[in-house]
Amino acid sequence: MTSNEIFLMDRLPASVLVLGGGFIACEMAGILQGLGSSVTQMYRWTASSARV
Repeated sequence: MTSNEIFLMDRLPASVLVLGGGFIACEMAGILQGLGSSVTQMYRWTASSARV
């Protein structure tokens, strides 16, 4: 399901897995949690990305 399709759901899911750590994924996770869904968010992370 995409970030656009989530607004077309008839019912709110009891739990949701949000993949990604970008601003859209974070916004969706926050919205769904605020509406009452149990939200788990996962994103990809590598050691090389931590060396900034």
